[in-house]
Amino acid sequence: MAKDDMHLIIYKILMYLYECNKNGKVPTFSDMFTAIELPTIPKSYLAQILLELVDGGYIDGCSVTVTKEGTMISLSDMARVTMAGADYLYENSSMRKASKVAGKAFEILLSGILSVAMQK
Repeated sequence: MAKDDMHLIIYKILMYLYECNKNGKVPTFSDMFTAIELPTIPKSYLAQILLELVDGGYIDGCSVTVTKEGTMISLSDMARVTMAGADYLYENSSMRKASKVAGKAFEILLSGILSVAMQK
């Protein structure tokens, strides 16, 4: 599984939102993008993935607007993982594989992002 594989990015997005929700942290696009660890990912690709998650009922509170000027992605203060998203995160075999690929380094990065954000 490549680091820009769709399933790995989905796993990281769901985990980021899940951990924010669980810890009472307001999610931000900037922190989520840092957690994904893909500075070269095209915004249009990330927008497609987020739209899939919203349309699939896995996340709420995320909007994607595509215009001729570009792609706008925003997370509301209430962005969250839905019950369907949590089930997908923990019960889907592709998500289990992505979890293994992401490994401890991702968990440490995510923990660091959340602890810094909680201090603000």
